[in-house]
Amino acid sequence: MKLTIGENEKVVLQMQCSHFKGFMNIHQGTIYLTNERLIFARPNKAVRFWAPAVEGFVTGTDVCFAHPYTDFVSITTKRHGFAKKETITFQSGESYDIQAMDYDKFMSTLHELVAAANEGKVSDNGEGCFSIVR
Repeated sequence: MKLTIGENEKVVLQMQCSHFKGFMNIHQGTIYLTNERLIFARPNKAVRFWAPAVEGFVTGTDVCFAHPYTDFVSITTKRHGFAKKETITFQSGESYDIQAMDYDKFMSTLHELVAAANEGKVSDNGEGCFSIVR
């Protein structure tokens, strides 16, 4: 699905990100935090087919997943080999393992946006991750 931003929607933060579909199945792309939702998009198919080596440096335009902050349940940190990844879970039961390039900026911006969309009902776990209190 092609990336489209709604009429009243504004991109608050955009950065390179990895989406872990499996231990050896990692998609490179762009994570967008708008004022309404979280979006992960990969570069278009032509880039992925003809120039996969530069895929991590090209802005994503093909949406893999997008969810409004009101559907947010939690974000936790897990190990991925020697690195860390964040697991984001939504009310539908879907969860995504990602690794944003600037962890601190991503987490603080996501925390602010999720808290604003859920009337401040956010519970921090003390390790930088959080969940929604329902």
